[in-house]
Amino acid sequence: MSIFGLIGFIIYDRRTTLIPVENKTDKIIKVLRDAAEKDPALREALKRTALW
Repeated sequence: MSIFGLIGFIIYDRRTTLIPVENKTDKIIKVLRDAAEKDPALREALKRTALW
């Protein structure tokens, strides 16, 4: 029974750790997209990486 508690804690801990990282990543991508509107080279780089 305690093994299920441990597995549950591991899943919970990973999710709570990843949420701030995902939020910051989304903000960085938004800033890059905004900057790419003025810079064609950056726009092409984002298109190549499927971020545009």
